[in-house]
Amino acid sequence: SAASDVYKRQLLDLGDLGVWSMQVAPLPQTLGFFCAGVWLARRPELDPRSGAAVPTRLPAVFVWTGLAAQVLGLATLYLRDVLFPMELDADGAPVNLTADGMPDVPAGGQMLVSLSGTFTGLGGAMFLLGLTWWLLRRDRTAARMLHGLAPLGRITLTVYLASTAVFLLTMGPFETQVPLLVQYGIALVLLAAALVFAHLWQRAFLAGPAEWVWRSLTHLRPVPFRRAHRR
Repeated sequence: SAASDVYKRQLLDLGDLGVWSMQVAPLPQTLGFFCAGVWLARRPELDPRSGAAVPTRLPAVFVWTGLAAQVLGLATLYLRDVLFPMELDADGAPVNLTADGMPDVPAGGQMLVSLSGTFTGLGGAMFLLGLTWWLLRRDRTAARMLHGLAPLGRITLTVYLASTAVFLLTMGPFETQVPLLVQYGIALVLLAAALVFAHLWQRAFLAGPAEWVWRSLTHLRPVPFRRAHRR
């Protein structure tokens, strides 16, 4: 039956090194984001109680390190193509395909692709963080525009979970039928709606719903949720 075939495929995937590499490979990137966030939260340059801007070279370090990581990620991807070249037919289509019609990439090649994604993901995040940090310290028009995104940054977990649910419920059945430009348009509309919601939400609450649950679990007690309005 179809159900037994699915179970057999799942059991085969448990012994497939390539599948394991795709599942485990995002862990270093996630751990890297977490460690970088914890380290940055302890930096005196980002302490809101410090008042005046603390001199620092970290924005430039983040920009150049991020660019270097991007180059390293591209080099890793090129190494994959050298060590595990893909065989193509006369029409340029892959020769070795899996039962799903996807190119059959060796486990080593999949691991290099995942490693490349880790380098480019961390590098891209560091570059954008450094660039944003530099703009915020320059007191320019871009800095004022970025300040307008601050409320959205305080409820990112809530927006991520909500947008994922919205896309799965509304776009899931039409995944292959909606043109790419329409998908971009829907994403921009959702981003604008989330930004408006964030500005309205922060007037009454200190954090988003998901952020409040996460912080309460972290502190093992309910943390303040509503803003204290003066009368």
